[in-house]
Amino acid sequence: MAKRALRMAVVLVLVGLVWAPVGAAATPTQSQRSSGNHQLSWQDRRFMRQAAQAGLFEVKKSELALTRSDNRHVRQFAAQMVRDHTKANQELKQLAASRGVTLPRRPNAHQRMIIRRLARLSGEHFDCAYMAVQVRAHLQAIAIFLREVRHGRDPAVKAYAASTLPVLRMHLQMARHTLHKLDCC
Repeated sequence: MAKRALRMAVVLVLVGLVWAPVGAAATPTQSQRSSGNHQLSWQDRRFMRQAAQAGLFEVKKSELALTRSDNRHVRQFAAQMVRDHTKANQELKQLAASRGVTLPRRPNAHQRMIIRRLARLSGEHFDCAYMAVQVRAHLQAIAIFLREVRHGRDPAVKAYAASTLPVLRMHLQMARHTLHKLDCC
């Protein structure tokens, strides 16, 4: 019972960490509005940067899962995340380059902190925390991609977001299913 309570506490702390920065960087400064590529709206540029960071975060934490987890289901999920998000990241990189947008090259500080905290865990604690973070991260990514589909202006950027959304939704279902299999609650 104490082991299960500890596992749940770890999961709740990490889930809280992932959910916290959703509203961060919501408003651009005047220099951000007036700099960069004038053909793209601020929303399109912001989307590409946020999507890139979410994708980098996904790959890094999933690569960690491939080294830390012994659970077959978690490892299969992580391998698919690395494959799918690496592909999506490459597509986004090409799109951003064609639009003159510079993308981040690594996860943001908050995401790196979550990866460091995950790296300190092992066994079932790691598996439960990783999968809980995956559920929250995919919920956030879906929100970012939906916002672009609804409010973006560049047709190619909107098309990228729309074509990636079904994959993100599938990942969310897979993450929830895998988390359920682990019986972390």
